[in-house]
Amino acid sequence: MNGIIDIKRTAKEALELLANPRFIGPVLAGTFCLTVATVIGITYLFSMATVLLCMPAASYIVGILAIRKITCSHTKLLKATQGASFFLEIRSDKSNPLPEGAFVKVSAPPVFSQIDKNGTPVDSENNCRLLVEIEALKRGRFRIGPIDLIAQDPLGMFKLRKRIGDYSEIIVYPKPIRVSISPMTRRSFTSEESGQSLRRTARGDFAGVREYRTGDEYKRIHWKTTARTGSPKVIEYEGTGMNSAVVALDTSKGTDFGEGLITSLDAAAGAAAYMLDRLLSSGMRVRLVMQSENGVKEMELAGRQSVAAGMEALADAKASSSLSAAEMIMQYATEGGIVLITSRPDDKLKAAVRRAAASGTAVHIVLIDPRQFGVEFDTGKAAAEFNRVGAEVELIQWQKTSLADRSTA
Repeated sequence: MNGIIDIKRTAKEALELLANPRFIGPVLAGTFCLTVATVIGITYLFSMATVLLCMPAASYIVGILAIRKITCSHTKLLKATQGASFFLEIRSDKSNPLPEGAFVKVSAPPVFSQIDKNGTPVDSENNCRLLVEIEALKRGRFRIGPIDLIAQDPLGMFKLRKRIGDYSEIIVYPKPIRVSISPMTRRSFTSEESGQSLRRTARGDFAGVREYRTGDEYKRIHWKTTARTGSPKVIEYEGTGMNSAVVALDTSKGTDFGEGLITSLDAAAGAAAYMLDRLLSSGMRVRLVMQSENGVKEMELAGRQSVAAGMEALADAKASSSLSAAEMIMQYATEGGIVLITSRPDDKLKAAVRRAAASGTAVHIVLIDPRQFGVEFDTGKAAAEFNRVGAEVELIQWQKTSLADRSTA
């Protein structure tokens, strides 16, 4: 396939070369002078023909020698959000800057789109640094590259290519999807005042001393340790009760369906991303759990600074587990609450929710509407049944967009 693409590109550039007056002009003039000199025998026309016919070759050689001197570095690890743009930074040596009028083209899978389709132009005012804007269309972990510099020779006849970078890894976080807050957690993060009140009443047991983080209450500063170490230290408490929650993402087999760039699992991961951000920002501790091929994968998250780790786990989520959502939810019934995000509820899950609710666990079901992804399902009936067994239900109906309908092929 790569060979076919290269042949097409070469043929296209050859046609552009023949249509370029800067190339075809000297060639035709040189050919004419050579013909006249041969027929009539005018000596100086041979010299003129030689100069005209050698101009393209000389310009090509000069351009190649100049472009070979360029060395660049680029960002190796990038993070983005699905549906948003990110920037790939490319830097060149000051002694050999990127040539003016050149373009940079990044090869990438179809789930990425470089904003400048024909290549990002080099800025004449800052030709040692270039930002290539790329749109991330799909959640997950990918590689983009290689990176090519497309320049011209001094006379503007030829397109000269040089590979200035290899590959970059990019982690695309799910796009957060707004989820309404259940009464189980509403007191915790609808306002700063209620969050502070909750922390005052549900701190739990003393767990040690740690570094100060932005947002920590000043009255929690441990002054003796701060004075001894020279840096602010705060008292850490072990979270209990309503100060902790479990966010469970159903990644069992069959939960990722739908055509296009947005699937049911992408929407579920987006809802989980929103919940993580809100809960962690409120000061709550969160345990993020999802099924894996070998059981259950879990992460303990605390504080705003741990949001990125949770987002990265959601970016890697795949529906490949044989463990059901019902089995997972029973492992994490706590005194706090469980937020389960799923697109495939069944009778076993309803029974598990009933047992969890009976044990005193507040259960909040975020149901991704399967109908939005082409699956027939009675969501109203499912929501009513979950309500009857003691769970609160939030139905997410994904809004169809051009992004969701776009093919991945």
